[in-house]
Amino acid sequence: MATYRSCFCNGDLSNSQKIFRLKRRGGATQLFRSKMGKIVKSGAGWRLGLNPEAEKFKGLVAGNEWSIELTEGELEDFCRLLDQLNKAISQMSDELMDEERIVCEAESDLLWMQVEGFPGSYTVQFILNQGRRGEGKWPVEAVPGLVQAAQMLKVF
Repeated sequence: MATYRSCFCNGDLSNSQKIFRLKRRGGATQLFRSKMGKIVKSGAGWRLGLNPEAEKFKGLVAGNEWSIELTEGELEDFCRLLDQLNKAISQMSDELMDEERIVCEAESDLLWMQVEGFPGSYTVQFILNQGRRGEGKWPVEAVPGLVQAAQMLKVF
């Protein structure tokens, strides 16, 4: 599994955006954009962002060909539910036969999320429950990086 780390810039950027590209194992690229505390992490098939200074939509989730901004509460629930589902599917691995697929769902007032597949290889899907509507899905190969980025994003 590739490892990711964050770059966070609090200094004066003189209105210019700095972009850092770091090559990681497995060919995954992580992109950091820092401008007044904005963080965008990306890898093969996913993007996850946080802009703590944004007025309403502080978060971003995206796949290869779609993206949606999230409120702070939606982003917090997204990261929390993804972590819960990742742990749940890992814990069930001992109880499943090799050919058995699993579907786990979790929901908050703000969003619904589902993982589907095998303990080490599953897709993630979400649907927003309130306000504007939106949904997204990540393929198996995008999920490990997305999960790791979501866990790290909670630190900020």
